[in-house]
Amino acid sequence: MTISKDQRKTIERTSGVVQSVDLIARTVSILRDSRVLRFDVPASCTILLHGEPVRLHLLQSQDRVRVTYRRVPGGLEAQRIEAPSP
Repeated sequence: MTISKDQRKTIERTSGVVQSVDLIARTVSILRDSRVLRFDVPASCTILLHGEPVRLHLLQSQDRVRVTYRRVPGGLEAQRIEAPSP
């Protein structure tokens, strides 16, 4: 994935625990510091489970994740979601 100089300025990172995955809407909600954050997950988003690329449906509630995202009009858009090994 190539990230432009402008996009790099707006990239943010967070971590938390997956609360829900909506496969139809392609969203993931995570709990971070008593707040729920909802991320849109475009098809171009890289999703890694234990270091291996996977599809969205393999993320599960209670998975600990790190999310690289950017703010877009209307919300947060995930660029990368990583569920590392415990």
